[in-house]
Amino acid sequence: YKKYYLKRDGDFFILETEDAKDKFLRVMNVHSDDVFVVPNTFSSIFSESIYTLPCNSHYVDLPPPIADEVRLIYITHNHPSKNLSVINEVYPLLKHKNVKFILTIGQQDYLKLFKDKSYIINVGPVSHKSCPSLYSQSNFLFAPTLLETFSASYPEAMKMGLPILTSDLSFSRDVCDSAAYFFDPLNPSLIAHAIDDLISNVYLQEKLVRKGFERLMHFESASSRAFNYLKIFDILISNKVS
Repeated sequence: YKKYYLKRDGDFFILETEDAKDKFLRVMNVHSDDVFVVPNTFSSIFSESIYTLPCNSHYVDLPPPIADEVRLIYITHNHPSKNLSVINEVYPLLKHKNVKFILTIGQQDYLKLFKDKSYIINVGPVSHKSCPSLYSQSNFLFAPTLLETFSASYPEAMKMGLPILTSDLSFSRDVCDSAAYFFDPLNPSLIAHAIDDLISNVYLQEKLVRKGFERLMHFESASSRAFNYLKIFDILISNKVS
Protein backbone atom coordinates (compact mmCIF):
# COMPACT_ATOMS: atom_id res chain seq x y z
CA TYR A 1 0.00 0.00 0.00
CA LYS A 2 2.94 2.34 0.55
CA LYS A 3 4.11 1.73 -3.00
CA TYR A 4 0.60 2.49 -4.26
CA TYR A 5 0.30 5.81 -2.43
CA LEU A 6 3.85 6.88 -3.25
CA LYS A 7 3.21 6.28 -6.92
CA ARG A 8 -0.24 7.90 -6.79
CA ASP A 9 0.82 11.03 -4.91
CA GLY A 10 4.36 11.59 -6.15
CA ASP A 11 5.70 12.52 -9.56
CA PHE A 12 9.30 13.02 -8.41
CA PHE A 13 11.22 11.71 -5.44
CA ILE A 14 14.20 12.95 -3.42
CA LEU A 15 16.23 10.48 -1.34
CA GLU A 16 19.29 10.93 0.83
CA THR A 17 21.70 8.24 -0.44
CA GLU A 18 22.52 6.49 -3.69
CA ASP A 19 21.90 3.20 -1.87
CA ALA A 20 18.35 4.31 -1.03
CA LYS A 21 17.80 5.42 -4.63
CA ASP A 22 18.97 2.05 -5.99
CA LYS A 23 16.62 0.18 -3.64
CA PHE A 24 13.75 2.57 -4.38
CA LEU A 25 14.11 2.02 -8.12
CA ARG A 26 14.17 -1.73 -7.54
CA VAL A 27 10.71 -1.76 -5.98
CA MET A 28 9.05 1.26 -7.67
CA ASN A 29 8.11 1.39 -11.32
CA VAL A 30 9.47 4.90 -11.90
CA HIS A 31 12.12 6.31 -14.21
CA SER A 32 15.54 6.95 -12.68
CA ASP A 33 15.43 10.55 -14.00
CA ASP A 34 12.50 11.18 -11.67
CA VAL A 35 14.50 10.24 -8.57
CA PHE A 36 17.06 12.64 -7.10
CA VAL A 37 19.61 12.35 -4.30
CA VAL A 38 20.40 15.12 -1.84
CA PRO A 39 22.62 13.76 0.95
CA ASN A 40 21.90 14.69 4.54
CA THR A 41 24.48 16.00 7.02
CA PHE A 42 25.02 16.84 10.67
CA SER A 43 23.28 19.77 12.33
CA SER A 44 25.10 23.09 12.65
CA ILE A 45 25.01 22.75 16.45
CA PHE A 46 27.82 20.20 16.17
CA SER A 47 30.07 23.00 14.96
CA GLU A 48 29.38 25.09 18.06
CA SER A 49 31.55 24.06 21.03
CA ILE A 50 29.19 25.71 23.52
CA TYR A 51 26.92 22.64 23.35
CA THR A 52 29.67 20.46 24.81
CA LEU A 53 30.22 22.70 27.85
CA PRO A 54 28.57 21.94 31.21
CA CYS A 55 27.52 25.58 31.52
CA ASN A 56 25.12 25.14 28.59
CA SER A 57 21.48 24.61 29.57
CA HIS A 58 21.16 21.68 27.13
CA TYR A 59 24.15 19.82 28.58
CA VAL A 60 23.32 16.32 29.87
CA ASP A 61 25.75 15.38 32.62
CA LEU A 62 26.54 11.65 32.66
CA PRO A 63 27.84 9.92 35.79
CA PRO A 64 31.64 10.20 36.06
CA PRO A 65 33.31 7.21 34.38
CA ILE A 66 35.07 4.76 36.63
CA ALA A 67 38.59 3.50 35.90
CA ASP A 68 39.06 2.12 32.36
CA GLU A 69 35.38 2.54 31.52
CA VAL A 70 34.57 2.51 27.81
CA ARG A 71 31.34 4.13 26.69
CA LEU A 72 29.49 3.17 23.52
CA ILE A 73 26.70 5.58 22.62
CA TYR A 74 23.66 5.26 20.39
CA ILE A 75 21.23 8.19 20.35
CA THR A 76 18.01 6.66 19.07
CA HIS A 77 14.48 5.58 19.88
CA ASN A 78 13.74 1.91 20.46
CA HIS A 79 12.43 1.02 17.03
CA PRO A 80 12.74 -2.71 16.17
CA SER A 81 15.05 -1.85 13.28
CA LYS A 82 17.55 -0.30 15.71
CA ASN A 83 18.29 -3.80 17.02
CA LEU A 84 18.99 -2.67 20.60
CA SER A 85 18.01 -6.03 22.08
CA VAL A 86 21.22 -7.52 20.69
CA ILE A 87 23.08 -5.69 23.47
CA ASN A 88 21.70 -8.28 25.91
CA GLU A 89 23.62 -10.97 24.04
CA VAL A 90 26.72 -8.92 23.34
CA TYR A 91 27.54 -7.70 26.83
CA PRO A 92 28.08 -11.15 28.45
CA LEU A 93 30.83 -11.67 25.88
CA LEU A 94 32.51 -8.43 27.00
CA LYS A 95 32.53 -8.91 30.75
CA HIS A 96 36.32 -8.80 30.73
CA LYS A 97 35.98 -5.18 29.58
CA ASN A 98 34.51 -2.31 31.56
CA VAL A 99 31.92 -1.40 28.92
CA LYS A 100 28.89 0.84 29.31
CA PHE A 101 26.22 1.43 26.67
CA ILE A 102 24.78 4.96 26.61
CA LEU A 103 21.18 5.01 25.35
CA THR A 104 18.37 7.55 24.98
CA ILE A 105 15.25 5.39 24.96
CA GLY A 106 12.02 5.87 26.90
CA GLN A 107 11.78 4.49 30.43
CA GLN A 108 9.16 1.85 29.61
CA ASP A 109 11.23 0.52 26.73
CA TYR A 110 14.32 0.55 28.92
CA LEU A 111 12.67 -1.46 31.70
CA LYS A 112 11.19 -3.91 29.20
CA LEU A 113 14.31 -4.37 27.09
CA PHE A 114 17.02 -4.87 29.70
CA LYS A 115 16.86 -7.14 32.74
CA ASP A 116 20.47 -6.53 33.75
CA LYS A 117 20.88 -2.77 33.75
CA SER A 118 24.35 -2.65 35.27
CA TYR A 119 25.99 -2.02 31.89
CA ILE A 120 23.43 0.52 30.60
CA ILE A 121 23.29 4.25 31.19
CA ASN A 122 19.93 5.35 29.84
CA VAL A 123 19.32 9.09 29.92
CA GLY A 124 15.92 8.90 28.23
CA PRO A 125 14.87 10.92 25.17
CA VAL A 126 16.88 14.11 24.78
CA SER A 127 16.60 17.26 22.71
CA HIS A 128 18.76 17.56 19.62
CA LYS A 129 20.80 20.29 21.28
CA SER A 130 21.78 17.87 24.06
CA CYS A 131 23.36 15.36 21.67
CA PRO A 132 26.81 16.99 21.42
CA SER A 133 27.21 16.80 25.20
CA LEU A 134 26.48 13.07 25.18
CA TYR A 135 28.91 12.37 22.34
CA SER A 136 31.60 14.39 24.14
CA GLN A 137 31.33 12.08 27.16
CA SER A 138 31.47 8.86 25.10
CA ASN A 139 34.20 6.88 23.37
CA PHE A 140 32.55 5.16 20.40
CA LEU A 141 29.36 5.25 18.36
CA PHE A 142 27.73 1.81 18.51
CA ALA A 143 24.95 1.45 15.93
CA PRO A 144 23.75 -2.16 15.41
CA THR A 145 20.91 -0.90 13.20
CA LEU A 146 19.24 -3.11 10.59
CA LEU A 147 17.61 -0.47 8.42
CA GLU A 148 18.38 3.16 7.54
CA THR A 149 18.34 5.53 4.62
CA PHE A 150 20.71 8.17 5.96
CA SER A 151 21.43 8.05 9.70
CA ALA A 152 22.62 11.40 11.06
CA SER A 153 24.35 9.46 13.83
CA TYR A 154 27.20 8.68 11.45
CA PRO A 155 28.25 12.23 10.50
CA GLU A 156 27.52 13.40 14.05
CA ALA A 157 29.98 10.86 15.44
CA MET A 158 32.53 11.76 12.77
CA LYS A 159 32.22 15.44 13.60
CA MET A 160 32.64 14.68 17.33
CA GLY A 161 35.74 12.56 16.68
CA LEU A 162 34.27 9.21 17.74
CA PRO A 163 35.24 5.96 16.02
CA ILE A 164 32.19 4.19 14.59
CA LEU A 165 31.11 0.60 15.15
CA THR A 166 28.14 -0.29 12.98
CA SER A 167 26.31 -2.87 10.90
CA ASP A 168 27.89 -4.23 7.74
CA LEU A 169 24.99 -3.37 5.45
CA SER A 170 24.76 -1.40 2.22
CA PHE A 171 23.26 1.76 3.76
CA SER A 172 26.00 2.09 6.39
CA ARG A 173 28.79 1.47 3.90
CA ASP A 174 27.24 4.05 1.56
CA VAL A 175 27.35 6.72 4.27
CA CYS A 176 30.48 5.74 6.21
CA ASP A 177 32.64 4.28 3.45
CA SER A 178 35.94 3.36 5.20
CA ALA A 179 35.24 5.46 8.31
CA ALA A 180 33.70 2.65 10.38
CA TYR A 181 34.41 -0.78 11.83
CA PHE A 182 31.67 -2.99 10.41
CA PHE A 183 30.12 -6.11 11.94
CA ASP A 184 27.30 -8.57 11.31
CA PRO A 185 24.43 -7.03 13.35
CA LEU A 186 22.77 -10.43 13.81
CA ASN A 187 25.83 -12.16 15.25
CA PRO A 188 26.48 -11.19 18.91
CA SER A 189 29.82 -12.98 18.93
CA LEU A 190 31.14 -11.01 15.96
CA ILE A 191 29.77 -7.78 17.40
CA ALA A 192 31.58 -8.43 20.69
CA HIS A 193 34.76 -9.26 18.79
CA ALA A 194 34.53 -5.98 16.86
CA ILE A 195 34.06 -3.97 20.07
CA ASP A 196 36.89 -5.79 21.83
CA ASP A 197 39.17 -5.39 18.82
CA LEU A 198 38.55 -1.65 18.47
CA ILE A 199 38.92 -0.98 22.20
CA SER A 200 42.30 -2.72 22.14
CA ASN A 201 43.59 -1.04 18.99
CA VAL A 202 44.40 2.65 19.48
CA TYR A 203 45.93 2.87 16.01
CA LEU A 204 42.65 1.67 14.45
CA GLN A 205 40.68 4.14 16.56
CA GLU A 206 42.81 7.02 15.34
CA LYS A 207 42.55 5.79 11.75
CA LEU A 208 38.74 5.67 11.90
CA VAL A 209 38.57 9.14 13.42
CA ARG A 210 40.86 10.47 10.67
CA LYS A 211 38.79 8.73 7.99
CA GLY A 212 35.66 10.18 9.59
CA PHE A 213 36.95 13.74 9.27
CA GLU A 214 37.88 13.03 5.65
CA ARG A 215 34.45 11.55 4.99
CA LEU A 216 32.74 14.68 6.32
CA MET A 217 34.13 16.55 3.32
CA HIS A 218 31.77 14.51 1.09
CA PHE A 219 28.60 15.51 2.94
CA GLU A 220 26.46 18.52 2.28
CA SER A 221 26.13 21.57 4.51
CA ALA A 222 22.73 22.91 5.48
CA SER A 223 23.05 25.69 2.88
CA SER A 224 24.26 23.39 0.10
CA ARG A 225 21.38 21.00 0.78
CA ALA A 226 18.94 23.88 0.40
CA PHE A 227 20.71 24.97 -2.80
CA ASN A 228 20.46 21.44 -4.22
CA TYR A 229 16.74 21.28 -3.45
CA LEU A 230 16.20 24.61 -5.19
CA LYS A 231 18.25 23.42 -8.14
CA ILE A 232 16.03 20.35 -8.47
CA PHE A 233 12.93 22.53 -8.36
CA ASP A 234 14.39 24.77 -11.07
CA ILE A 235 15.06 21.73 -13.28
CA LEU A 236 11.54 20.40 -12.81
CA ILE A 237 9.93 23.80 -13.47
CA SER A 238 12.08 24.34 -16.58
CA ASN A 239 11.15 20.90 -17.93
CA LYS A 240 7.47 21.56 -17.30
CA VAL A 241 7.59 24.95 -19.03
CA SER A 242 9.50 23.60 -21.99
